[in-house]
Amino acid sequence: MGLRRAAAKALAGRPELAALRQALDADPFDAEAVGEIVACAGDGSTERHDAAMTLVSLTAWDRDCAAQVIAEQLSVAARNEMPGTPAWQRLVRLVAQWERRCPPNADTGIPFFLDRLNTPDADAASPPAAVEPATEEVPASLGDIAAAERHVPVLDQISPRNSEKMADIEAFGALIQGLPLRRFDEPISRIIAILREEFPWFDPLIDAIEAEWRLSAASARDWVWVRPMLIHGPPGIGKSRFIARLAELAGVGHGFLSVAGASDNRALLGTSSGYATASPSWPAHMFLKLRCANPVLMIDEIDKTSEERRNGRVIDALLTMIEPVTARMWNDDCLGGALDLRHVSWLLCANDISRVDETLRSRTRCVAIDLPEADHYPQIMRAIARDVAGDYGMDPPLLPQLDDKVAQALADGFARTRSIRRLRRAYEVALGQQLGMESVMPN
Repeated sequence: MGLRRAAAKALAGRPELAALRQALDADPFDAEAVGEIVACAGDGSTERHDAAMTLVSLTAWDRDCAAQVIAEQLSVAARNEMPGTPAWQRLVRLVAQWERRCPPNADTGIPFFLDRLNTPDADAASPPAAVEPATEEVPASLGDIAAAERHVPVLDQISPRNSEKMADIEAFGALIQGLPLRRFDEPISRIIAILREEFPWFDPLIDAIEAEWRLSAASARDWVWVRPMLIHGPPGIGKSRFIARLAELAGVGHGFLSVAGASDNRALLGTSSGYATASPSWPAHMFLKLRCANPVLMIDEIDKTSEERRNGRVIDALLTMIEPVTARMWNDDCLGGALDLRHVSWLLCANDISRVDETLRSRTRCVAIDLPEADHYPQIMRAIARDVAGDYGMDPPLLPQLDDKVAQALADGFARTRSIRRLRRAYEVALGQQLGMESVMPN
């Protein structure tokens, strides 16, 4: 609440920003409002720029996402300043603060800048020295930083305790060299339109993803990312298929891990290098396999993991991976180094949210998905036909057309169950029977 009071005080003399604040209260991801705030912030004042971008942080439900936006906007502002000047140095220090995603000190951070908004010499004032990170040097140029953000190292070192395992994990050295942050292959509006057409019953989730991408579009962040989300709904509604399609359209790699019945956390954490069966963590394997720094990683059936803590819970391990502070330097015990998991899009799936640990629910955005309606059958069948054709290396038009009675039976069955999983199984059986009938028909 301290920041909100400081923001209200600072905005008292700037009605244009106050009006934008109201717009953001109504819709925290209003792309037009965010864009206007960025424009208002570019008036040459470091303090006003920081205050304007703070509005996004105060109103957006995702503080980490907003912090990234702020860091990028400040970077843009710094590139417009003369390197080495006090204004440039202040901006660089602020960039470092926001990139660490740690709230500035209450006495020297955002409130300091907000309270100085109406001070005549605000532009010439410098923040106390405590704002500057003690262990970091001001870089000579932010241009190199901007370029590096498109290709980032996701592992800082490899230092296994068991030297005999070095040969088994040396391939992970590619993670030290860095992986690309994948950008959108298609315009965001087109991706969203395709998802709405193919998955109309997923509208609540698509709305949440579109809101995040709209905020990204208003900033300098142009790579694919979704904050940790917990998607819950009945089995067989297409959660896995939606996530695969989302990653495909966005142009990033994706991985799936089911933790149903897991009695320990080894599936996620891997095994320490001190053991004969040593293996790096699952995210490290996904980085190496997918060759991108921002993959979509799905953890399925998170509601069916064991609550036994003796051998380590999956939930506890996952929390360290999705928390912003620990995700930046997450220790892989087998590799003997720290992974950077900040850019991973974590999508967790559950059937029964009441069985999901409350701590995990509080760290994610929970989105409920209901069963599809009977009138969604045409879109679902088109998607199933495409998936089946892909599994067999065929083009969808080459699949045989089902007999009208069989096709109607499938539609009637789906109307009763509304299960996509059961519909696909029935469709594959019907296809096999259709092909068998065609093979015995005379020419």
